[in-house]
Amino acid sequence: MALIQCPECEKEFSEHAKNCPNCGYPPSNKKVKDTVGRVNDTVKETSNALKPWLMLIGGILLTLGGIFVLLSGSLEKVGYMKTFAFFFFGIGLITSGTKILKN
Repeated sequence: MALIQCPECEKEFSEHAKNCPNCGYPPSNKKVKDTVGRVNDTVKETSNALKPWLMLIGGILLTLGGIFVLLSGSLEKVGYMKTFAFFFFGIGLITSGTKILKN
């Protein structure tokens, strides 16, 4: 549920409300749609900006986890396949994240 700002009293209220609860001003559908559109655009931009960084950080953590298992001597407990899967999946995420950030 998005909040919109009343053009009359400048208080925020739900986009689904028929009138502003503070002053009773009826919002026009165009203003509501414009506000919701701007909020959606901001969310998409923020999400797209964070994806490569999350991939990069996740890849580093997975790679470090694989290295930790290799160095800690607990490889037999965890298993070779799981350890190398974490390691190479982490490397893949790092590579993908850096490619996206370069573009």
